[in-house]
Amino acid sequence: FPSNDAPPPPTTTAPQRPANAAIEVGARDLRGVEEKGGAADENASMAAAAAAKSNDSQTDVQPTSQVATAVPVKPSKPAPKPKKQPKKQRPLPPGIKMSDVTNPNDITRFKSFDALEAEIKALTAKLGRAPTAQLKSRKDLAEHIRDVMIAAVQQEQMSMEDYLDLLRITIDTDTKLAKEVSARRGDEGKLDYQQLIARIKIMKAELSNAEASLAGQD
Repeated sequence: FPSNDAPPPPTTTAPQRPANAAIEVGARDLRGVEEKGGAADENASMAAAAAAKSNDSQTDVQPTSQVATAVPVKPSKPAPKPKKQPKKQRPLPPGIKMSDVTNPNDITRFKSFDALEAEIKALTAKLGRAPTAQLKSRKDLAEHIRDVMIAAVQQEQMSMEDYLDLLRITIDTDTKLAKEVSARRGDEGKLDYQQLIARIKIMKAELSNAEASLAGQD
Protein backbone atom coordinates (compact mmCIF):
# COMPACT_ATOMS: atom_id res chain seq x y z
CA PHE A 1 0.00 0.00 0.00
CA PRO A 2 1.25 3.46 -0.72
CA SER A 3 2.38 5.47 2.25
CA ASN A 4 0.12 8.25 3.36
CA ASP A 5 3.17 10.47 3.66
CA ALA A 6 3.48 12.55 0.48
CA PRO A 7 6.98 12.99 -0.78
CA PRO A 8 8.43 16.45 -0.22
CA PRO A 9 8.26 18.79 -3.16
CA PRO A 10 11.45 19.08 -5.11
CA THR A 11 13.57 22.15 -4.24
CA THR A 12 14.66 24.37 -7.13
CA THR A 13 18.17 25.70 -6.68
CA ALA A 14 19.29 28.75 -8.77
CA PRO A 15 22.16 27.89 -10.93
CA GLN A 16 25.45 29.04 -9.35
CA ARG A 17 27.87 31.20 -11.44
CA PRO A 18 31.27 29.91 -11.40
CA ALA A 19 33.69 31.89 -9.23
CA ASN A 20 35.77 32.89 -12.26
CA ALA A 21 32.74 34.42 -13.99
CA ALA A 22 31.97 36.60 -10.96
CA ILE A 23 35.53 37.87 -10.89
CA GLU A 24 35.39 38.71 -14.64
CA VAL A 25 32.21 40.71 -14.23
CA GLY A 26 33.71 42.70 -11.37
CA ALA A 27 36.81 43.48 -13.36
CA ARG A 28 34.74 44.60 -16.35
CA ASP A 29 32.66 46.91 -14.16
CA LEU A 30 35.82 48.34 -12.63
CA ARG A 31 37.32 49.00 -16.06
CA GLY A 32 34.13 50.79 -17.09
CA VAL A 33 34.36 53.02 -14.09
CA GLU A 34 38.04 53.69 -14.73
CA GLU A 35 37.40 54.44 -18.43
CA LYS A 36 34.62 56.88 -17.52
CA GLY A 37 36.80 58.46 -14.92
CA GLY A 38 39.71 58.75 -17.39
CA ALA A 39 37.48 60.28 -20.03
CA ALA A 40 36.19 62.79 -17.49
CA ASP A 41 39.73 63.66 -16.43
CA GLU A 42 40.80 64.07 -20.07
CA ASN A 43 37.82 66.31 -20.80
CA ALA A 44 38.60 68.38 -17.72
CA SER A 45 42.26 68.73 -18.77
CA MET A 46 41.29 69.82 -22.30
CA ALA A 47 38.84 72.36 -20.90
CA ALA A 48 41.49 73.78 -18.58
CA ALA A 49 44.02 74.03 -21.44
CA ALA A 50 41.48 75.80 -23.65
CA ALA A 51 40.68 78.25 -20.85
CA ALA A 52 44.38 78.97 -20.28
CA LYS A 53 44.95 79.53 -24.02
CA SER A 54 41.98 81.87 -24.13
CA ASN A 55 43.40 83.84 -21.19
CA ASP A 56 46.86 84.05 -22.87
CA SER A 57 45.34 85.32 -26.11
CA GLN A 58 43.34 87.91 -24.21
CA THR A 59 46.49 89.01 -22.38
CA ASP A 60 48.57 89.33 -25.58
CA VAL A 61 45.96 91.18 -27.62
CA GLN A 62 45.56 94.72 -26.34
CA PRO A 63 42.69 96.95 -27.22
CA THR A 64 43.37 99.13 -30.23
CA SER A 65 42.75 102.25 -28.20
CA GLN A 66 45.68 101.45 -25.88
CA VAL A 67 48.30 100.89 -28.61
CA ALA A 68 50.58 103.97 -28.76
CA THR A 69 51.16 105.41 -32.21
CA ALA A 70 54.85 105.94 -32.98
CA VAL A 71 55.54 109.65 -33.64
CA PRO A 72 58.44 110.29 -36.05
CA VAL A 73 61.22 112.20 -34.32
CA LYS A 74 62.95 114.86 -36.37
CA PRO A 75 66.73 114.57 -36.26
CA SER A 76 68.23 117.35 -34.19
CA LYS A 77 70.39 119.87 -36.01
CA PRO A 78 74.09 119.59 -35.30
CA ALA A 79 75.45 122.22 -32.97
CA PRO A 80 76.99 125.15 -34.89
CA LYS A 81 80.74 125.11 -35.05
CA PRO A 82 82.35 127.75 -32.93
CA LYS A 83 83.55 130.68 -34.96
CA LYS A 84 87.26 131.04 -35.28
CA GLN A 85 88.51 133.94 -33.29
CA PRO A 86 90.60 136.37 -35.33
CA LYS A 87 94.26 136.16 -34.60
CA LYS A 88 95.40 138.81 -32.22
CA GLN A 89 97.63 141.26 -34.05
CA ARG A 90 100.97 142.04 -32.53
CA PRO A 91 101.56 145.67 -31.58
CA LEU A 92 103.04 147.99 -34.17
CA PRO A 93 106.78 148.65 -34.01
CA PRO A 94 107.87 151.92 -32.40
CA GLY A 95 107.59 154.89 -34.74
CA ILE A 96 104.88 153.28 -36.89
CA LYS A 97 101.21 154.20 -36.68
CA MET A 98 98.20 152.40 -38.15
CA SER A 99 97.74 155.33 -40.53
CA ASP A 100 101.21 154.53 -41.91
CA VAL A 101 100.11 150.94 -42.59
CA THR A 102 96.96 152.18 -44.31
CA ASN A 103 98.84 154.74 -46.43
CA PRO A 104 102.55 153.84 -46.45
CA ASN A 105 103.32 155.96 -49.50
CA ASP A 106 102.04 159.24 -48.18
CA ILE A 107 104.33 161.89 -49.64
CA THR A 108 105.08 163.37 -46.21
CA ARG A 109 106.82 160.10 -45.29
CA PHE A 110 109.49 160.61 -47.99
CA LYS A 111 112.82 161.51 -46.31
CA SER A 112 115.11 160.73 -49.22
CA PHE A 113 116.22 163.23 -51.86
CA ASP A 114 116.58 160.50 -54.51
CA ALA A 115 113.19 158.96 -53.59
CA LEU A 116 111.54 162.39 -53.95
CA GLU A 117 113.21 162.95 -57.31
CA ALA A 118 111.94 159.52 -58.55
CA GLU A 119 108.41 160.27 -57.33
CA ILE A 120 108.34 163.71 -58.99
CA LYS A 121 109.47 162.17 -62.26
CA ALA A 122 106.74 159.48 -62.10
CA LEU A 123 104.05 162.05 -61.25
CA THR A 124 105.12 164.30 -64.14
CA ALA A 125 104.69 161.38 -66.53
CA LYS A 126 101.24 160.55 -65.15
CA LEU A 127 100.14 164.18 -65.41
CA GLY A 128 101.19 164.18 -69.04
CA ARG A 129 98.93 161.19 -69.77
CA ALA A 130 95.91 161.96 -67.60
CA PRO A 131 96.18 165.10 -65.48
CA THR A 132 94.16 165.22 -62.27
CA ALA A 133 94.05 167.67 -59.36
CA GLN A 134 95.14 164.90 -56.96
CA LEU A 135 98.25 164.08 -59.00
CA LYS A 136 99.18 167.77 -59.34
CA SER A 137 98.75 168.36 -55.60
CA ARG A 138 100.97 165.36 -54.80
CA LYS A 139 103.64 166.57 -57.24
CA ASP A 140 103.61 170.08 -55.81
CA LEU A 141 104.00 168.78 -52.25
CA ALA A 142 106.85 166.44 -53.27
CA GLU A 143 108.72 169.36 -54.91
CA HIS A 144 108.22 171.48 -51.79
CA ILE A 145 109.65 168.80 -49.45
CA ARG A 146 112.63 168.34 -51.78
CA ASP A 147 113.36 172.05 -51.90
CA VAL A 148 113.19 172.29 -48.08
CA MET A 149 115.73 169.47 -47.75
CA ILE A 150 118.08 171.11 -50.23
CA ALA A 151 117.80 174.44 -48.44
CA ALA A 152 118.49 172.78 -45.06
CA VAL A 153 121.74 171.25 -46.35
CA GLN A 154 122.82 174.43 -48.17
CA GLN A 155 122.16 176.55 -45.09
CA GLU A 156 124.05 174.02 -42.99
CA GLN A 157 120.95 173.33 -40.90
CA MET A 158 121.60 169.68 -41.67
CA SER A 159 125.00 168.13 -42.24
CA MET A 160 125.62 165.32 -44.65
CA GLU A 161 126.13 162.96 -41.72
CA ASP A 162 122.80 164.05 -40.28
CA TYR A 163 121.15 163.41 -43.62
CA LEU A 164 122.72 159.95 -43.91
CA ASP A 165 121.58 159.11 -40.37
CA LEU A 166 118.07 160.18 -41.39
CA LEU A 167 118.32 157.84 -44.39
CA ARG A 168 119.39 154.93 -42.18
CA ILE A 169 116.51 155.50 -39.75
CA THR A 170 114.02 155.83 -42.61
CA ILE A 171 115.24 152.64 -44.30
CA ASP A 172 114.91 150.72 -41.03
CA THR A 173 111.45 152.12 -40.26
CA ASP A 174 110.13 151.58 -43.80
CA THR A 175 111.45 148.00 -43.83
CA LYS A 176 109.44 147.28 -40.68
CA LEU A 177 106.46 149.09 -42.18
CA ALA A 178 106.63 146.93 -45.31
CA LYS A 179 106.32 143.80 -43.14
CA GLU A 180 103.27 145.24 -41.39
CA VAL A 181 101.60 146.17 -44.69
CA SER A 182 102.14 142.64 -46.02
CA ALA A 183 100.94 140.96 -42.81
CA ARG A 184 97.93 143.17 -42.09
CA ARG A 185 96.64 144.01 -45.56
CA GLY A 186 97.60 140.99 -47.67
CA ASP A 187 96.49 141.14 -51.32
CA GLU A 188 94.55 144.35 -50.76
CA GLY A 189 97.77 146.21 -49.90
CA LYS A 190 99.95 144.53 -52.51
CA LEU A 191 100.40 147.66 -54.69
CA ASP A 192 101.30 149.85 -51.70
CA TYR A 193 103.75 147.18 -50.56
CA GLN A 194 105.46 147.05 -53.96
CA GLN A 195 105.82 150.85 -54.13
CA LEU A 196 107.23 150.91 -50.60
CA ILE A 197 109.79 148.22 -51.42
CA ALA A 198 110.83 150.18 -54.54
CA ARG A 199 111.39 153.30 -52.40
CA ILE A 200 113.49 151.34 -49.88
CA LYS A 201 115.72 150.14 -52.73
CA ILE A 202 116.24 153.72 -53.91
CA MET A 203 117.19 154.83 -50.41
CA LYS A 204 119.60 151.94 -49.92
CA ALA A 205 121.32 152.77 -53.20
CA GLU A 206 121.50 156.46 -52.26
CA LEU A 207 122.97 155.62 -48.85
CA SER A 208 125.53 153.26 -50.35
CA ASN A 209 126.66 155.85 -52.92
CA ALA A 210 126.89 158.63 -50.32
CA GLU A 211 128.91 156.44 -47.93
CA ALA A 212 131.28 155.48 -50.77
CA SER A 213 131.68 159.15 -51.72
CA LEU A 214 132.53 160.15 -48.15
CA ALA A 215 134.95 157.27 -47.83
CA GLY A 216 136.72 158.42 -51.03
CA GLN A 217 137.15 161.94 -49.65
CA ASP A 218 139.00 160.55 -46.65
